[in-house]
Amino acid sequence: MKYRHGDLLIVKTESIPDDAKTSEMALANGRYTGHSHMIEGDAKVFESKNTKYILVKTKAKLTHDEHDTIELPKGRYKVIRQVEYTPEGLREVED
Repeated sequence: MKYRHGDLLIVKTESIPDDAKTSEMALANGRYTGHSHMIEGDAKVFESKNTKYILVKTKAKLTHDEHDTIELPKGRYKVIRQVEYTPEGLREVED
């Protein structure tokens, strides 16, 4: 299962890395608008090697001021940031 939320792609994964540490509930913070992609509900966010993961125990909501709210069912998810090419190299997209 995959979910697109602005510049984030949320994909179902089998596991969360063993070295992942608990992280803030914001998946990404907007550089220009200050709006954040936030997880609300029965979930925890983890981070390992600059990649965020979500563990949803029952259900959770992914919110952002400029995007529709998405409901995530129980499961484990990996958060993939969209990147774009610039002459200086690849960079993460920020809204």
